[in-house]
Amino acid sequence: MRNTPTRRAVPAVAAAAALVVALVLAAAVPAHATKILDRRESQPGTFPILEAESLRGRTLRLPADLKGARNLLLVAYEREQQADLDTWLAVLDTLAPQLPDFAYYELPTIGGNFKWMRAVIDGGMKQGIPDRAQRDRTITLYLDVDWFRGQIGTAGSDSVAALLVDREGTIAARWYGRYSAARGDSLREMVAGRP
Repeated sequence: MRNTPTRRAVPAVAAAAALVVALVLAAAVPAHATKILDRRESQPGTFPILEAESLRGRTLRLPADLKGARNLLLVAYEREQQADLDTWLAVLDTLAPQLPDFAYYELPTIGGNFKWMRAVIDGGMKQGIPDRAQRDRTITLYLDVDWFRGQIGTAGSDSVAALLVDREGTIAARWYGRYSAARGDSLREMVAGRP
């Protein structure tokens, strides 16, 4: 009797092959997915100077390369927080054009020990974000999450953080959790220069 693969073995072989391909692709991506250029340890509560890549493949130096004089950075640490981020994104798409020199970004923040899986993680996110402009505004950070949360002043919350940041890294405001009308009003006032 010939040894032929059973029907159950074929999906297992395909899954194993897919895993091997994903690992090879991940290994081909540079391990330094996010470079920390200045930790700003002497300036706690400010945004550190980082070099990271958007989902469109553009390398950015944060915060200097942010488009607006005031920028809303939506920072999330867990996949399950996407629903909370979406409440902000739904409003920001219409709000941003009304505010001069304002931009917003989504910063999924992942532990640096996952940087070797960057191709797989970012590839999965690209599949879920077909819009090119949104891919350009999505910048995944691979770094020490506990350090980062402490540096930007959000260590006391497990929620999504919305940070109003200028190009120098000064954080003018922090909001936590889902979007609300009160948070939107506060954001509008701060961007308009009426804190």
